[in-house]
Amino acid sequence: MKKQILKILIPTTLLIAALFVIGISCTPGSDCESQLWYADNDGDGYGNPDKMISSCDQPQNYVLDNTDCDDNNAYVHPNAREILANDIDDNCNGQIDEE
Repeated sequence: MKKQILKILIPTTLLIAALFVIGISCTPGSDCESQLWYADNDGDGYGNPDKMISSCDQPQNYVLDNTDCDDNNAYVHPNAREILANDIDDNCNGQIDEE
């Protein structure tokens, strides 16, 4: 009896976990087109390329842009002005304090 319950419970749990990780919000047959959204923890409008979910609607604190190189600092993003002598890549171009 215990083995039968585990045979049902384990695959069901794995399926639910997979759907949660994938972030499916569209139901089969719906007209929505799911897209990737990227976490924007610092609120600068640029998302973290390593933290994404797929959804038809924009989740709170997520954006379509995935180019933020420091999602914990709202002053660091691709359109930021490079500040010299702060030892930070302010504009996410891979260079620190370039002139």
